[in-house]
Amino acid sequence: SREHAPWALEEYGFRSIIAPSYADIFFNNSFKNGLLPIILSDADVDELFQQVEANPGYQLQIDLAAQTVTRPDGKVLGFEIDAF
Repeated sequence: SREHAPWALEEYGFRSIIAPSYADIFFNNSFKNGLLPIILSDADVDELFQQVEANPGYQLQIDLAAQTVTRPDGKVLGFEIDAF
């Protein structure tokens, strides 16, 4: 099934994933399986990778209603999700 990837991520404990792009099928199946796929720019994703690697236990705050990702340093990144 094409839903195995979202299932595995959700079962591992992920509630959201962040990337610069997704395949359409994966993107849609993520929503259907309770996983929020967030699209950010390449630069923002690269910066997040650097922050995560440098800071064990790094956590982000995601506000779906406001469509924002807030980093521990207070920087807010916006994303867009179509209403269903």
